[in-house]
Amino acid sequence: MSFKSLTDAQVRSLPPMAEMYRVRDAEAKGLGVSVYPSGRKVWNWKGRTPDGVKTFTLGSHPAYTVAVAREFASAIMLEKERGNDPVLRGSDLPHQPAIVATKTMDWALDKYMAQEGGQKKSAAEKWRIYRKDIQPILGDKSIYKIRYDDLATIVLKKSETAPVMSNNIVALIKRFFRWCVTKGRVTTRLEVDPSQHVVKLEKAKEGDRFLSDFELSILVSILKASSSRLTEPSIFILLTGCRRSEAFEARWSEFDFAKGTWTLPSERSKNGDELVLPLSSQAIRLLADRRRFAGNYEYVWPGRNGPERPLSGYSKSVSGMRDLMSRIAARDRRTVAPWSLHDLRRSVATGMTGLLDENFRPLIITEVVERILNHKQVGIRRIYNRWEYFAEKKHALQLWADHLDSLVLPPV
Repeated sequence: MSFKSLTDAQVRSLPPMAEMYRVRDAEAKGLGVSVYPSGRKVWNWKGRTPDGVKTFTLGSHPAYTVAVAREFASAIMLEKERGNDPVLRGSDLPHQPAIVATKTMDWALDKYMAQEGGQKKSAAEKWRIYRKDIQPILGDKSIYKIRYDDLATIVLKKSETAPVMSNNIVALIKRFFRWCVTKGRVTTRLEVDPSQHVVKLEKAKEGDRFLSDFELSILVSILKASSSRLTEPSIFILLTGCRRSEAFEARWSEFDFAKGTWTLPSERSKNGDELVLPLSSQAIRLLADRRRFAGNYEYVWPGRNGPERPLSGYSKSVSGMRDLMSRIAARDRRTVAPWSLHDLRRSVATGMTGLLDENFRPLIITEVVERILNHKQVGIRRIYNRWEYFAEKKHALQLWADHLDSLVLPPV
């Protein structure tokens, strides 16, 4: 046994020997890495607790880095200083079914957000991701029974319709379970991290795809002639610049037809800020027509398999729409690059900014576009500029809706 101020590179370079040996970290008391003849390297903490000398295992390197292992050791030392038994051993859990049943994913995420995740600016977005994509599947499942396959299935399903968002799910899952087995281990009493081998499926990059006026002319023409359930919410996205989830999960209670407004509540907005959006005449007409034929449901566009849920399962419809756009563009010997529903929001922002008067001056200033998109205001603008831009937003959205109407192709 030896002491070293360990780094990840040093742990990787530790050679296997005929017998297992342990290297202790000089910076985290009690922490060490055991190197097995097979080459496997496993983090563990060993030391005296109120209940005697114990060893607690975290997991293998490099899945658990030096930094994570030190967090694990720090959490144990903190509980030890408080006079507590740092960790209930996982082997005891099967003999306590009451604990297993009550320690659900919902329960553990509440603890995580209260102790760590909720103090960060991204707290609202973490809750949104969890409630939309994780909670419906794993919310009431015991954290001790969640496996890699459970998590990987959620990520894979999301990657089929929203690749970048699937990466955000992975990030939340891994941060949460990392907390469960390190800093939060005394609370969760979880010893094995099921997210250890869950990986991001898409290469993260800043989106730059937007549809040109030529592409929008084809898309809007297709949408106006289509009877697909995807049609109306897609047009609504184009008329408002809202996010996909904001449109597909819209509720009738959010609309005031007398004032011609849509109030997106803070709990449904990505940045946690409420947005009051004055609607164009085209958007109001679309909603009024929808209202005439809609049942007495909560959602404007209810799901296929039950009105208690919003519309979903639109990936095939988007794929079919892209194929049809490509065939129409080919008539002019032009092509249409792949796009997603989220790219429509970027197309609205880009298109509105590009509307010019006869002297090539912008008809809609960037500040108004930012307010329509409900982007978070920062710095001095957020503190001192309290103007709501209501009239400016109304004028801009009407200009944009009229522009979209002008793009519609004549029937062939």
